[in-house]
Amino acid sequence: MEFGCAVCDKEPEIGERFFIVRSMIKTRNGVRQGVSVIVCAGHIAKELHRATRIDEQAFVQEYLVATKGEAR
Repeated sequence: MEFGCAVCDKEPEIGERFFIVRSMIKTRNGVRQGVSVIVCAGHIAKELHRATRIDEQAFVQEYLVATKGEAR
């Protein structure tokens, strides 16, 4: 499984933290849809600001990278 930050497209190194932000967006036809975005520690504030403007609740999970390409 390979992943990277949605903002800067950087792949996290071993021992680095990254976050999964789950929020709701409203599509063009008015349907609410859940979206999950992976961001690095440097861009979590920017993504949380955007997510909370769209929806009052943004669920955040924090992961520590155990090996290259895997989360613990």
